[in-house]
Amino acid sequence: MRNEFPLASAKRVAHIAVQADEAGQHDDALRIYTSAIELYMKAMRTEPDPVEAASHRSIVGNLLARAEQLKRIPQ
Repeated sequence: MRNEFPLASAKRVAHIAVQADEAGQHDDALRIYTSAIELYMKAMRTEPDPVEAASHRSIVGNLLARAEQLKRIPQ
């Protein structure tokens, strides 16, 4: 059974992470990307549609990749 709350929250938090990232607030962006990833993972666990779940996995991959890049940026 799908619960829309984690997905809506994940999208909103991911958007906030991108805004922080674009503003050069890399420490905040990294923390927020991590929260978005956790929310997308929750959404995947409740997603009955395999196509949608695959979409969530793809987004998580993109968010993880950016978070890893941010970890490598010197403070």
